[in-house]
Amino acid sequence: VGEMFSNDYGGIKGSKIDFYGDDSVCIFKYLVTRSDPQHIYSLSILILNFICFVLITVCYIVIQFFVTSSSNEVAVKTPASRRRDIRLQTKISIIIATDFLCWIPLIVVCLLHFFEAIDASSWYPFVLYNHFTLQLCHKPTVIQ
Repeated sequence: VGEMFSNDYGGIKGSKIDFYGDDSVCIFKYLVTRSDPQHIYSLSILILNFICFVLITVCYIVIQFFVTSSSNEVAVKTPASRRRDIRLQTKISIIIATDFLCWIPLIVVCLLHFFEAIDASSWYPFVLYNHFTLQLCHKPTVIQ
């Protein structure tokens, strides 16, 4: 469908709809090369996501450190407080792991494609579906 609309729109020869990707799906193009006009935008988004991942990871580690140190200062630890601490550690670990599994492979594949170390064009649907599935599905289970 996207290819049909990229050259002709509604059967009118010469009419064109421009997208920030290669088709009419409303997801910008992650896999770019130096010749793509949107490569600066796509690389900026990927780098920003990497920086956000690192920042979120550091913040969660700091939170975990403060929770653990303040919990250790309490003289008597009840089984309920131990379970609560373990549950918090598990949630933080799951959030960091799923964000890592979601963003880092996508960023690595996109950068390798950009620097022409690999041709990941055929991987694009697989990478994106896994990326968005992980990103959207893990949050409701962790937040509860």
